[in-house]
Amino acid sequence: MTFIDDVKAVLATDDVLITLLTGGFYSGSEVREISRQNTPAAFDENQEIMPCLLVVETIEYRSGPYRRSMLTNFGVYVYQRAGYDVIKQAMDRTFDLLHEAKIGEGTWQVLFANSVLNQDDPALGCSMETMFFTAARMRPVMEIEGS
Repeated sequence: MTFIDDVKAVLATDDVLITLLTGGFYSGSEVREISRQNTPAAFDENQEIMPCLLVVETIEYRSGPYRRSMLTNFGVYVYQRAGYDVIKQAMDRTFDLLHEAKIGEGTWQVLFANSVLNQDDPALGCSMETMFFTAARMRPVMEIEGS
């Protein structure tokens, strides 16, 4: 499981978010974007988007005293058809679950960085907000086939 999948798992197992985000939870390791083709469960029978969430890693960079220590930035994108009432509640709950948390193996701490509020996604024709976090963590050692 990747770090971003660990973040998604924390969010997708929270009863408050499950109630709010009826269109589901998605990670950048599964899909690159919310769309009718990639995430059909995020849309109702009329092909309108339901409240949903996408977690995506944005950048990693070296930081810290150890050879494999790093900072990983990631974004949590929350969507709904119109308005921001569900988005605001989901963003507030996401902050509570992630800020100052230790998520996954090798993560020291996740910290809130900033939010982009009251946006529209023209491709989906819906409302959206984004919350960004930075995770201080140890880069995992990956097994390489044939080595």
